[in-house]
Amino acid sequence: TLHEAAQEHEQANFAAALAAAAAAAGKAHEKQIAKAVALATENETILAVLRDEKTRLTAELESAQKTVKGLEQREKQHTKDAEARQVQEAAAEATAVAAAAA
Repeated sequence: TLHEAAQEHEQANFAAALAAAAAAAGKAHEKQIAKAVALATENETILAVLRDEKTRLTAELESAQKTVKGLEQREKQHTKDAEARQVQEAAAEATAVAAAAA
């Protein structure tokens, strides 16, 4: 009948609308997945850059620590040398005073 034909047409339209909605949802889901993959890739790139920067900074820190240690050792040596000179000068002065007194 005409009524049944109208119902079948309505059901067909509804089924087509559902199929279109499902396809749109699938495409939206695909876009979300693509965005997530892009973000994950970007995060991996950022992590790699950060790892490289950490490695570089660690090497720089180690080099600076070696430099500081070397400077501290030089300072100690300069202090020892200065103290030795003072002792020698005092000994020379004492010798000169003793020689003048004799």
